[in-house]
Amino acid sequence: TTFPAELSVKEVHRGRSTIFIGTVRDIEKEMEFEKAMAISTAVSEAAAIPIIVIDKKGVILRFNQAARHTFRTEAPMEGRKINELMPIEMAEQHDGFMAKYLLHRVKNVIDASRVMQALRANGEVFPARITVKEHKAVHGGAAVGANKDIQFIGYVEDLTRQVGLRLAAMVGDSIPHTSPIPYIETDRNGLITAFSPAAEQLFGFSIWEVRGKNISLLMPP
Repeated sequence: TTFPAELSVKEVHRGRSTIFIGTVRDIEKEMEFEKAMAISTAVSEAAAIPIIVIDKKGVILRFNQAARHTFRTEAPMEGRKINELMPIEMAEQHDGFMAKYLLHRVKNVIDASRVMQALRANGEVFPARITVKEHKAVHGGAAVGANKDIQFIGYVEDLTRQVGLRLAAMVGDSIPHTSPIPYIETDRNGLITAFSPAAEQLFGFSIWEVRGKNISLLMPP
């Protein structure tokens, strides 16, 4: 089967030889977020991706079960400020960013994805990729104008397991083997020389099936 993926490739020099290290991120869930943008509360609650909806004042309107899992909380989050899910430095600036956007349409995160720090309920700070879209509430079949009924729908991808990416790029032999990040190494001819357990799980091939084969084996025809 095929699946949407984000591929990162790094060229590494080992003495006189050159290898290419690739890491693969499955973005199927991220694409699911796009489909979940305007869906009902019931459907978003069942979604596998963390979905958070806030109003123009930063008050949480919807916080699905996947978000509760990511932020390690079962407490009701609806009615609380989104700032509570950010480290203090960022939390103190967020209201200003919101006000600037509503007044001047100056975008910091809106309609984009950014990697930043987020805060779990237990006080743990973790890296996350935040994707935010503006959504105008619909009344009577028509979207309401101005800023009155603007909402913001956000998707939070926990990158904690992906911090091994930088370590894997160092090409420590034990790091790619234990990293949760799918790690693939090829020579300059595109022949696979290393294939981590995480890559085996993602692609469904064992190292013995792909070693010495061209990287195109992992691509659609």
